[in-house]
Parts: sequence; structure tokens; C-alpha cells
Amino acid sequence: MKIDKDTFQTYLNTISISPGSLMAVFLKFEEDGVHTTSTDLANIMFVDGILHATAFEDYSDYATFGIVGIVNPERLSKALNSFGQSLEITTNDIELTFKSGRKEITLVKANKELYQEIPLKLPSKAECYECNFEIDKAELKDYVSFSSVAEEKSYLFETSKDTLTIKTESDYKIKQEIEKPGIKEGVTALFGEPFSTILTAFDGEITIAIEDDKPMLFYKDTDNMSIKAAVAPRIRET
Repeated sequence: MKIDKDTFQTYLNTISISPGSLMAVFLKFEEDGVHTTSTDLANIMFVDGILHATAFEDYSDYATFGIVGIVNPERLSKALNSFGQSLEITTNDIELTFKSGRKEITLVKANKELYQEIPLKLPSKAECYECNFEIDKAELKDYVSFSSVAEEKSYLFETSKDTLTIKTESDYKIKQEIEKPGIKEGVTALFGEPFSTILTAFDGEITIAIEDDKPMLFYKDTDNMSIKAAVAPRIRET
């Protein structure tokens, strides 16, 4: 099996949610591509992804992989930084091997008995919520950085005419408005620190869907992969 290293690494980083939040990630090799569903230990964040078969230079031996578990995926991603662009992946009953030029990494696969199907299924399109919009991840990251001085990491999203407002109300009351023409008005939803955590999985333009006191949904589609994610809301005090 062969694939561009950056493509595989991007997918691995995205479905791993965040460093330390997963003990292992399981890749399910099927005819149409590599499927992965993962959640954090607290079941607050959820990611559902597919790395399309067309992203591979050679995917003919996918059936020999089946379900493959990678322990501490962030360690593997870091190790791949020193590899060249052409990545060859092979497997046997016990191990998974990554090779590029004269460099090679072999790791023991996670126990397949730990694999569990996650019953939660995310909507296929952001239009499942009336309030959905495209936004550059950098705009949200800017607010997360701006609000980091607050003691409590909470993010209150409010929508009004053509405007998305994000607030952090802690010892510092921090607010930022983002222009979003046509956005649905009157939505209010509160999220905790997992919002900023799951945001790190994405780059560039993403589609977000929010509704009152419901999970925030994230969508990202490229030629090589499709990613859906969700983060549970924080219960607001009445």
C-alpha cells in the first residue's frame, strides 16, 4: 500500500482528536477507503472520517489490513515528520510497518479486541441545523488565543443579524464579533474547552452547524478525505 506521507499524516492527526485524548485509534480498511470513528475518554468529542481509496497510489491490498489499531497515534505522526513524501505501509498479524526510502518504523498493533463500533452517527450534511455557515479555522483560532487570558475556558456562541458573536464570561469578559452575512439569528449555545481542542484537528475553511444547546457539528471535505466531528455543549445555568 502506498500513499503520500502528508496526506496520511493529515488524516491521522485529524481523527486522533488531540494528543493524549486517545490510547489508540482504529483504522478500518474497506473498499472505498479507510474509515475511522473515535471519541475522547469523556465522550465529549466525536470524529467520523474516511480517507478515500483514491487518495492512495496503491490500495490494491486493502483487504489484508482489515481493522488496524495504532497505539498513541500522535507518536507515530511525530515520527513520520522525518520521512520522505512516498510512504509504503505493510502489515502482518502482529505489526504495522511504515517505510520511506531507507527509513522504516515498525510498531505492534493495538489489540483488536479493544475495537468497538461507536453507535453515534453524525448527520451527513451541515444543513441538518438551520444555522450553518463556512468559516476559516483561523478566525476561530484567533478568538481562542485572544480569550486564553480568561481563567475559565468557556465559549458562548450567539447569532444576530449577519453576525456571529463569541463570548467568554469569566474573571475577564471577552467578546469578538465575526461578520457572517445571512446567518440564522437567535441561536445561543455554550461550549467548554473541548471546543478549542477539537478545533486543532482542522485547517482552512470548515463548515460549522450550531443550534441551541445541541452538539456543535464540524464538516471538512477535500479530494482525499471527508471528516465530520461533533463536540457536546456545556449545560447553561438558568
